[in-house]
Amino acid sequence: MRKKNDGMFYGWVLLAVISLCYFLGVGLCMYGLSVVLPLMIEEFGWSRGQASVGFSLLLLVWGVSAPLVSIFIRRFSTRKTYLTGGILIVCGALLIYQTSSLYIFYLGTGFFIAIGLSMTSVLPGSNLLVTWFVQRRALAMGLFMANGGLGGFVASPMVAALVEQTGNWRIVWLLMAVCGLLVGLLGFWAIRERPEEIGQHPDGVKNPAEAHVTATSTNAVFKTSENWTLREALRTRFFWLTVLVACAATTASATINAHLILHLSDIGVSSLVAASSLGMVAILNSTGRILSGGIGDRIDPRWILAAGMVFQAIGFLLLNFATSQPLVYLFTVLFGMGIGVYLIALTALTANYFGALNFSAIAAIQGLSYTLVAASGPIAAGAIFDRTGSYQTVFISLAALTALCALCVGWMKPPVRSTPSIETAGN
Repeated sequence: MRKKNDGMFYGWVLLAVISLCYFLGVGLCMYGLSVVLPLMIEEFGWSRGQASVGFSLLLLVWGVSAPLVSIFIRRFSTRKTYLTGGILIVCGALLIYQTSSLYIFYLGTGFFIAIGLSMTSVLPGSNLLVTWFVQRRALAMGLFMANGGLGGFVASPMVAALVEQTGNWRIVWLLMAVCGLLVGLLGFWAIRERPEEIGQHPDGVKNPAEAHVTATSTNAVFKTSENWTLREALRTRFFWLTVLVACAATTASATINAHLILHLSDIGVSSLVAASSLGMVAILNSTGRILSGGIGDRIDPRWILAAGMVFQAIGFLLLNFATSQPLVYLFTVLFGMGIGVYLIALTALTANYFGALNFSAIAAIQGLSYTLVAASGPIAAGAIFDRTGSYQTVFISLAALTALCALCVGWMKPPVRSTPSIETAGN
C-alpha cells in the first residue's frame, strides 16, 4: 500500500503539466501548420486541394489511432504514452523540415505528427482527469482543454512573425520538433496514473466516500455511479448522438483551421490580420472551454453543448457574407466560443454518463468515428474551392449542419442499463 500523502492535491500539479503539454503540442502543431501551409503552397506550387490532404490525413490518423492509443495507455501507462508521442512529433517535424516532397509532407503530418498528437493531447489527458477529478471534473477538463486554444492564440501570430522576420518557414518545423521533445520528457517525468499511487483520493478529499458521486434525481448534473463497458456504451442512443454532433463540430473546426487564412487572404485581409484572426478563434476557443468547465458541474452540459452548436452555425453565416474586418472579428468570437464550449460539454457528458473506468476506450471509439468524417472537411473544402473559386457552398453547408446538430442535443438522455453489468473492465 502506498504511503498516505496529506500534502497538496497532486491533481492540480498534474493538470498544470498536461495543460502545458497540450499548449505546446496541439497549440503549436495544429495552428502553426495553418499559418505555414499557405507558404508551402506558394513555394512548391501545390494546389489547395493537394495541401489540404496533409491536414486531413493528420486529423484522420489522429482519430483512427485513438483506439490503439487507448490500448497503449492501458498496457504501458500514460507516462510512456506521452514519451512515445513526443518522440513521434519530433520525427515528423524533422522530416518536413528537410523536404520539398508532397508525399513526405503527408508522411510527416499524416503519420508521425498525427499519432504523436493523439498520444499527447485530449485522449490521454482527459483519461487522467476523469480519474483524478469527480466533483470538479468539468472544471478540470475546461482548464486543461483551454490550453489547446491558448497555444493557438500564441502560436498563430508568433509563427507568422517568426517567418516574416527570418524569411524561412522551415524554422517553424524545427520549433515544433523542440516542442515535441519537451512534451514527451515532461509527461514522462511528471505524470502519475491515479491518486491512489501517492496515497491521495479524487478531488483531494481526505475521505474516499466524499469522492463518490451518486446519480439521483436531486443532482443538478447527472453523474453516474456506475462504470459502463465499451460494449454497453455502443448500444446506447446517447453514444451515437455524441458522434453525430462531434462529426459536425470537428469537421467545422478542421475546415476553418485549414482554410480560414486562405479565405481571408482571398477577400483582401492582410496576412498578419488573417493569422491574428485564427489566433482570436483559438483564444476564444480557450475562453469557451474555461467558461463551460466552470459551469459544467452545475448546469446540464447538454444545454451548453446546444449553445455551442448554435454559435458555430451563426458564425459560418457571418463568415460567408463577411466583406469587412468587423464581421470577420464577430465570426471569430462566435465560432471560437462555440468550438470551445462544445468540446468540454461533450467530454463531460461522456464521463458523466458512462463513468471513469472505461472512459479512454469509449472516448477512443468516439474519436475514431467522428474523425473519419471530419478528416474529409479540409479536402472537400479545398476541392470545392478549386472547382468554384469560392468557399460559399462550404460555409452555408457547415452552418446548416451545425444548426441541425443543435436540435439533436434534445434527444440526449442519460442511458439506462437494461440489466446490471458484471463487467468492470473495458472491451
